[in-house]
Amino acid sequence: MRFPVVLLVSVVSLILAACAPMPATKDDPVAKATRQEALAKEAAHTAAQEAVQKQIDLVARHTRAICVAPENRAYFRHTPCLPVEVTEKHIANKTLPTAAELRIAKRVFNQIDDMNRDTLEVMRQTEDPYYKELAEKIRLFYTPKIERLQNEFLTGRITWAAYNAQRKAMNDEFTSSEDVSEWIEEEL
Repeated sequence: MRFPVVLLVSVVSLILAACAPMPATKDDPVAKATRQEALAKEAAHTAAQEAVQKQIDLVARHTRAICVAPENRAYFRHTPCLPVEVTEKHIANKTLPTAAELRIAKRVFNQIDDMNRDTLEVMRQTEDPYYKELAEKIRLFYTPKIERLQNEFLTGRITWAAYNAQRKAMNDEFTSSEDVSEWIEEEL
């Protein structure tokens, strides 16, 4: 009795194997089209990465120039150039910004906001789904947080300590997530 079952299983396995599609040859038009499509997608993705990286490099240079400009010194005396650079000293400063510091902050915010908008536009124009989705998520969820913080600061409602702590917290929140999509889902 056992022999016919083993034989039946073997025969069925052979029949199923015979039904499997033949491996594609390099001359197969479908396989060729699939390979060409994959290569085109990879080239587009690489071009998108290069465009975004070029913009990020430009922003990094411009941001650093803004941060070290003598006319911005009074603002950057109380806050670091990048939120990742916030220290305990920055968070300990319980003073409110002066009118002069607020004028400088407004100019700095405008310059950096312009660069951020340009960067999001480059990301959207790449036609790469990842960058387009990321740009949209930043526009919808991260940019409004930045604008609220800037508004609170520019209206003199928060101290340098609160401003710096919130800058750091927003940066930590955004960068600590392994997947930005996960971070956005939590926000919803």
